[in-house]
Amino acid sequence: MADQLPNNEVQEAFHTALDGNVSFNVHDARDDDAAFPYMYYGQKQLEAERNKQLFVSWVIRLELHVHSAYNGSKELNDMINEALTELDNAVMPGDWAFLDEPTDHVKVVDFVEFQEEDMDENLFRHGVVTVQVRVQPTS
Repeated sequence: MADQLPNNEVQEAFHTALDGNVSFNVHDARDDDAAFPYMYYGQKQLEAERNKQLFVSWVIRLELHVHSAYNGSKELNDMINEALTELDNAVMPGDWAFLDEPTDHVKVVDFVEFQEEDMDENLFRHGVVTVQVRVQPTS
């Protein structure tokens, strides 16, 4: 199982936890035509944890990009907090399990926020929160 990457399983667990359970739309990738507010998944980074050269688990960092047309940070911060609450209820599918279960397995690693301008010169807020989870095979 160590040579299989749990990329799809982590994103599936996150999407299942968020889809229909948050007050904004969640997309698999950036969608320039999406209505505000919305979130999409960004870059992933995986690192194998080993114990004496034996595979133990994967550490996965995933960027969550959050977009808001609200003039200020409140809506963006509310969206992030709402997403993090739901992600703590995420369940890994298949032959994988989160470490640190049953709750509090999603850790915030980094957060940046900035203002952007779309093609029509409308301003919006863009936040990128990097979360980290640890997963291991169950079999």
